[in-house]
Amino acid sequence: MFVGRCLWAVADGLGGHPGGDAASAVAIRALAEYDQPAEDPGALPAALGQAITAAAEAVRQAAGAELWLHNASTTLTAMMRAGDRVAIGHIGDSRAYLLRSGRLRQLTTDHVVNDPFWGPVITRCLGGAAEGAPNLESIRCGPVTAGCFAATGCAA
Repeated sequence: MFVGRCLWAVADGLGGHPGGDAASAVAIRALAEYDQPAEDPGALPAALGQAITAAAEAVRQAAGAELWLHNASTTLTAMMRAGDRVAIGHIGDSRAYLLRSGRLRQLTTDHVVNDPFWGPVITRCLGGAAEGAPNLESIRCGPVTAGCFAATGCAA
């Protein structure tokens, strides 16, 4: 987990894959480099997308450098704020929620399918065989708005 000035994130390494803990730590370290105020709130999704791309590249580089990290992968959910805008970037099954006026609303959709033999299977993540593109979006928020995260195993 990372809590910065403008950027907040949670990464949860895929437990069934070697190096999941390392993948999540590498992703968070790379993402933290992007915790800087954005000059243009309209550019938030692109800025967050760039940060997530850097995190994905860091996971790929770590996996290529160490044999035991060959299939290392992680989920990632992040929020970046500027002014009254928040960008949300998401890949995997960690979730982002919005708390506004006493109501909790899930903002992300899990990248998971239910396989009859294996159970829930993550279809997109950073690193590993299921690597894919994150979902990126931007929402308007006010001063009485809070965001929160949940890693796997939590239900809304």
